[in-house]
This record gives sequence, structure tokens and C-alpha cells, in this order.
Amino acid sequence: MIELQCTYCGKVFEKNPAEVERSTKRNNHFCCREHYDKYRGVREKATYECAQCGNSIIKSASLKDKRTNHFCSCKCYNKWRSIHLKGENNYNPKAKESKDVQCDYCNKDYRLPRYRLKIIKKHNFCSLGCKYAWHKKNNRVMVECDNCGGVVNKDFSQVKNNKNNFCSRECYIKWRAERKPKYICDVCNKEYSVSAGRYKNKAQHYCSTECLRKGYKGEGVYNYNSVDCVCGMCNKKFIKKRVFVEESNNDFCSRECYFEYRRTHAAPKAFLVNLRGLGVMRRWKKAVSKRDKGICQRCGDVKNIEIHHVVHFRDIINNNNIKTVEEALECKEIWDVENGMILCADCHADEHGDLFFMRYDKSKIKDNE
Repeated sequence: MIELQCTYCGKVFEKNPAEVERSTKRNNHFCCREHYDKYRGVREKATYECAQCGNSIIKSASLKDKRTNHFCSCKCYNKWRSIHLKGENNYNPKAKESKDVQCDYCNKDYRLPRYRLKIIKKHNFCSLGCKYAWHKKNNRVMVECDNCGGVVNKDFSQVKNNKNNFCSRECYIKWRAERKPKYICDVCNKEYSVSAGRYKNKAQHYCSTECLRKGYKGEGVYNYNSVDCVCGMCNKKFIKKRVFVEESNNDFCSRECYFEYRRTHAAPKAFLVNLRGLGVMRRWKKAVSKRDKGICQRCGDVKNIEIHHVVHFRDIINNNNIKTVEEALECKEIWDVENGMILCADCHADEHGDLFFMRYDKSKIKDNE
């Protein structure tokens, strides 16, 4: 540690040598922060006069030798610079190449910098406000509207770049609607107008979606992919895409007919879902697995075990004409333990065929194909 004397109170104190090396330029050292703050407040101060407005300012006395001009605010400093540091008096040599120019709108003299003198312009303005005001007054042209024939006052740049001129948006829309190309529908022979861009690369023309569907039907027609179908519920004729017709067994003209068909035809067998979740079914499965000891009766596998009906569960329902849960509970053939056996997932799938097997392994479906 190094012994130092406090500049404010004269007290001797010790300080780290590293801190003393950092502050080699400083001649003053302080024992605490309070003495440092008090010393700064005790320093000599002097009064100066603002070079622009003449107001008195109190500042540090050390600034007397450093600066020749003093200012009370930034505004006074900027005003003083604009007056005294201008033209030949400017300390920047590039600024001496600037030139005084007169504004074309307000006739006020202002100074153009060096880089703007290289750009040749017909008109010069001291501000954007003067530029916009001059253009509004002088750079305007009277033009006739192409739709209603009214006279419009527009900027010269708008008239120069546009082939057609309009007084309002409504006149533009009316003018464009009258010049739309007219076409004849290939189905109903109705004349209609539409923008030319829609039929740029198309040979067929249709006035509505109904005519479009009718026109897409039949061989030899562009984009042939539709077929005549009959609704399985209301026997109504309608057009459907060929892809959906090949995949589905029954075709319906709307979602309402589809749900009505499900309610009347498929609903009686919906009780099978509730039947599989009953406690009787769980007890029957537990009895079968206890008898077979949880082992597949074909391959002897222990993983992925499932319970299988020897006589298929749906065949028993159809043969006995069971339509309710109560009738299923009374049927002894469903709950016979001898009618059940344990199979693994693969053996169970082989028992029911490829359609049942699709749930388990999609790679074998490709092999079968």
C-alpha cells in the first residue's frame, strides 16, 4: 500500500498501488467520496458573457484559457455559428466552396453546399414547403376527363405518365366497365363481360359455376373429370368428380342426404360400439385370456395380444338379427367362452383378411398389391 495525503482535509491515508498508477495524471487524491464532492464544489468559478445574447454565465475558471467564446445555450451557439462561421470565416475548407442562391418561391437568399452545386436544377428552393407551394401554383395542367368530359386540374407529372385521365374513381370504374371484352357462354349462349386477363389462355367460356360444371361433363371436353351420379337417399341426379365416385360405394348430392342415410341405415348397428365397452364384454375377455394363459394359440407370441371370436362377432349379430343392446345380452352365443381365443395382432389380422390388416402394417399391403 502507498501513503497519500488528502487534498481537501490533509489526512494521510493508504491506497492500492494499482489505483495510483491509473491516476498518474491526477495531482489530487481524496480519502473519501464526500471530500471529493466538497472539493469540486469549492473550486474557483468565474462569470462569463454569452457571445451571442450577452447574458452572464457562471462557469469553471479553468475554461478561461481553453475557450475564447462562451454561450449560455445551444441555440445561442448555433446562431453565432450561422453568422460568424460562414463563407471565408468557416474553419472547414470544403464549406468555402458553397454558393449563395435565391429561392424561386420566396426570393430568400440561402447557401447551397458544395455537393449540391454539382446537381444541375432549373429551380431552387430553400425548403420543402417552398417547393410544394411552387409546384402547386405553377406546375399544374388543366385536363379533360375521358369518361364524363369534365375539366380537372392535375399535376404535370401525373398527366405525363398516364394515357387516360379521370376526375374521380367512379369515372374510372365506369370507363373500364364499358371497355371490358364480351364473351358468349359455351353452354347457355348468354352474352356476358369480364376482364380480359381471366381468359388469357382458356378456350372455353362459362358465365357461371353451373354452366362450368355442365361444360366439364362428357368426353372430349377440356379437363374431363366428372360423372353423372344418382343420390343414394333422394334419387336426385347430380355431377361428381370421377375420383370420388370410384372410392365411395354410395353417392350423395349433399351433406344433409349423407347424414339422413346414416341415421336411417347405419344407425341400427351403432349399438355395437356401446356393446364392446360393457362390463360383460370385459369379463368375457378376461375369462378367455385366463383360459389361454395370455399366449397366442397359433404362433405362441406373448406380445400384442387380442381376443378373437371364432365365429365372427358381426356374423353372430347379423344371423340372430340383433338390433339392440338388450337382445345382445340375451344371446348366449356372443358370451360363450368356447367361441373366443387369444391371437396376436398379426394372426388376428390374417384371420380377418387384408382389410383388417391395414390397421397394423402398411408395408404388407404394398407386397400384396
